[in-house]
Amino acid sequence: MRRPLRIALELLGPAFVAAVLYSSVSLAISRDLIFAKGFLMFLAFAYLFSAIPSVVFTVIMEFAFARGLEERSWRTVALTSGLGAVAGVVIALTFAKGFDNQRGAFSVFPLLGFTTGAVIGLAIYRFSKNRPNRVAGGN
Repeated sequence: MRRPLRIALELLGPAFVAAVLYSSVSLAISRDLIFAKGFLMFLAFAYLFSAIPSVVFTVIMEFAFARGLEERSWRTVALTSGLGAVAGVVIALTFAKGFDNQRGAFSVFPLLGFTTGAVIGLAIYRFSKNRPNRVAGGN
């Protein structure tokens, strides 16, 4: 995967993936089409609230790639999953402060962040080309 495409995926992908996952699970649980109808609104809020975590995620991932993390490595998927979980915790805590009476409602966000990170990591893994093995001390 070319670097500009990977950066675009890291910046713009998490909010979209999270919105699709959240809406799909909510629809499956409630069987109420209100979640399907409100998808675009939820997507807008997802981009709004995940903007800063997505930038931080992208910076950390690009730093890791610059330090030698291979795109086609399961460590990439693990790192994206972990960063997604951390972002989910941060977003859940942010929401919980604003909605004192509904703190439990946001407890799904860390799992949603983990799953979103895993999907982004798997996309990076899947659409990146294999690189030849590097020889230590080589160019």
